[in-house]
Amino acid sequence: MKDTYLILILGWIIYFFIHSLMASLKCKSLFNQLFKKPFKYYRLLYSIVSVIGLIPLAVLHIILPNELIVDQTDMGKVLGLLLAGVGVIVIKQAFRVHNLKSFLGLEPSRETSNSGPSPLKQFGILARVRHPIYTGTISIFLGLVIYQPSITNLISTICVIIYILVGIRLEEARLIEEFGQSYIEYKKKVPMLFPKVF
Repeated sequence: MKDTYLILILGWIIYFFIHSLMASLKCKSLFNQLFKKPFKYYRLLYSIVSVIGLIPLAVLHIILPNELIVDQTDMGKVLGLLLAGVGVIVIKQAFRVHNLKSFLGLEPSRETSNSGPSPLKQFGILARVRHPIYTGTISIFLGLVIYQPSITNLISTICVIIYILVGIRLEEARLIEEFGQSYIEYKKKVPMLFPKVF
């Protein structure tokens, strides 16, 4: 039984490694060198690889034993659905600020077009949290665990949260490099994942 859970953890580690590798500037510049010009479909390729990489993890979730940590309750199901629903709403709000087509690579982003670097966005939901897509993702996974408190769901949620926290540090180092002092000031004002209540 433990071996099957180790396979799930290993699957997440491999997925995160590939995801991080493709998100790196080194990998992107390698593609630019291969094509001898900026590869304008890199973001689309990154999105496709990210989605395809989730398929084996979803299959693992389906075939692994669904061993519950605690009994499932009606209240847990309601709270889990509410939390997951909040996560979906937060992600939807994030895409009011970020262009979804550009995010997925279906249209050129500013960095692949000739209009110059994009300005630091600090409006909409980004005025409340710096990483709303991650906030929504964490909310969805926590909702999943509360809805169905299985070992499989708990392992996946822990793996995703750890990866998000590590990913934020790497992403913010790049954002400080890109935006300098303005991002440092933004970091001081706006919380990372969860908005200030007061």
